[in-house]
Amino acid sequence: RMRNIGNYMNNNMDNKRKYIEELKEKAAQVKEITGEYRKRRPLVIEFSGAPKSGKTSSINSLMQFLKRNDFKVKVLQESASICPVKDKHSPMFNVWTACDSIRSLIGELESDRMQHDVIIIDRGIFDAMCWFQWLLNQKKMDHKMKEIMDQFLSMRELISYIDIVFIYKARPDVSIEREYASLLTDVSGSIMNETVLKEYLKAIEDTEKYLRDKNWFREMHTIDTSDKDQNDIGKEVTETALRILKELFEEQIGYISLSDQMIEQFRENPWMAYSRYEELGGMEQKLMFGQRSVLEEDDRYVQPIPIVVIREETTGYVLAVRKAPKATREDSREKDKTLPYVGGHIRREDTNCCEDDGFLEICKAALKREVREELGISITLDGLLPDIIYVRDASRSDLHMAVCFVIEVKEETLKVRMESGELKMNRGKGKSGRFVDPYSIYNEGNSWAEVILKKYFRVGTGQLSMFDNEE
Repeated sequence: RMRNIGNYMNNNMDNKRKYIEELKEKAAQVKEITGEYRKRRPLVIEFSGAPKSGKTSSINSLMQFLKRNDFKVKVLQESASICPVKDKHSPMFNVWTACDSIRSLIGELESDRMQHDVIIIDRGIFDAMCWFQWLLNQKKMDHKMKEIMDQFLSMRELISYIDIVFIYKARPDVSIEREYASLLTDVSGSIMNETVLKEYLKAIEDTEKYLRDKNWFREMHTIDTSDKDQNDIGKEVTETALRILKELFEEQIGYISLSDQMIEQFRENPWMAYSRYEELGGMEQKLMFGQRSVLEEDDRYVQPIPIVVIREETTGYVLAVRKAPKATREDSREKDKTLPYVGGHIRREDTNCCEDDGFLEICKAALKREVREELGISITLDGLLPDIIYVRDASRSDLHMAVCFVIEVKEETLKVRMESGELKMNRGKGKSGRFVDPYSIYNEGNSWAEVILKKYFRVGTGQLSMFDNEE
């Protein structure tokens, strides 16, 4: 028997060494990619699940691995242990812990000092939804309150932050055995008893099915740890985290194939086409994703670029920006130009929780993210339909299609904080980041800018589009 135990431990150690070498190699590949692309935001991972299902051990394992392979990691600890609400079966207990988790996440992501590669959340949005479902099942919460909390927690601006949710499960008898393994008591707790644990597992399954049907989270991974070795669990979690981190850095961007209707229109107007969104049939082409470096060399597809023109409602001036040199290619029409718009590519994470909403909603989600990242401000696009600007002039513009929104704001209500990795800072007499007279930036030589300045500000002359006579 002792020989069998020894063989098991040796095999376990051999597997562990093998796992470590495999994961270190993958981590090195991801680190190499991080040097090629500008980091925009950290990977966000939520760990959720049943008590004593191995969640905390996995968090510690992943955190230590990432740190020792030169990734900057922040763990947001669960706050249930410090919640001032005494009754753990009260909806207010879960409201408090959910809001505290959201507060911590937003604080990290929106901070000017944010430098992390990975943020790990120990119980977050998914976990809160599970506990609300359990409270509902136990008749401790009204349906109306549950509905309101679900609407709040599933808000796109919150749920789109989460890249992966790891959902941990364990049989109740296993959880209880783990709980009492190091305690000198066998008295059941208010949560750590077989009845509650079974009911909570049912709530997890109900929530998981509901959210998978909604397709809100980018990825959800369920792990039953009842009969699994901790090394195997750690390998599965770490491999998944490295894969998503690699995808995040590699810039998977959206692209479309032009519809027959659009191709026909562009053949008749080979230089420039401009149209209202609804006149092109709503642009409901299927949005696909690919690596940016590959798509930039492939003229078979078009990359839709959501952009916004920000006009000052009193003066009629336009917010101008200039791209940072390292943010543009040498052959880009935007290089060293003052632009009357801001925006960028649609990224895969922009489809989190809105993939089924269609092309327009994904464009809006992407644009709001871009504006927040580049200008440090929030905008609303409620009720707005964009115009489509597409230039075919044998330049790189052939690969890109502007999905252009226009909003009006009061300058005194806007505090722009330029993102130095993407845009030039507004120093001295520079125009970048300031509202300027549209006439002062005309003839900068950017085709989209020409269309925008003529269409929205009546600046310039010459051909606008096939719809030149529209009012």
